[in-house]
Amino acid sequence: MSPQSRQFRVFRLGNSANNQHSGQNLVTRFCSLLVGLWVSDALLVNVEIDGIGSLFAGSAILALTYLLIRPLFIAFSACLILITLGFTIIIIDATMLLLTSKLSTSLGLSFQVNGFWTAICAAFIIALIHLIMSNLVNRKNQIDYVGRRERRI
Repeated sequence: MSPQSRQFRVFRLGNSANNQHSGQNLVTRFCSLLVGLWVSDALLVNVEIDGIGSLFAGSAILALTYLLIRPLFIAFSACLILITLGFTIIIIDATMLLLTSKLSTSLGLSFQVNGFWTAICAAFIIALIHLIMSNLVNRKNQIDYVGRRERRI
């Protein structure tokens, strides 16, 4: 691969599942947020989402806060993340859930997360579901890549 093509790939929304900003990874993230919020609503008493519209809108708002605000929180608390061995990321995700709850309520949606500990439990559920879904998607891509490589030989 030439140096110019490597430079071009840095600015492209690639199709690699390992690229954090690839379209496939964004869709996987949104779906995992959607399923994670649905499971959190089913399991936790203080997570209240009424209707499929509020679930989709809440997932979209949460995805936007994860995309725009969460990186700033992580950058400002990088030292604390290192000291706590990553536990602070769950607290940041819980804060994003509470922020999404406040934004959704102000927009008139029936999406509420009541309590900080409930938000931490919901953030843990969402992170676990995202881990499972992203591993399934990445495993499928690795199998496809091996299959394509074998056809060339």
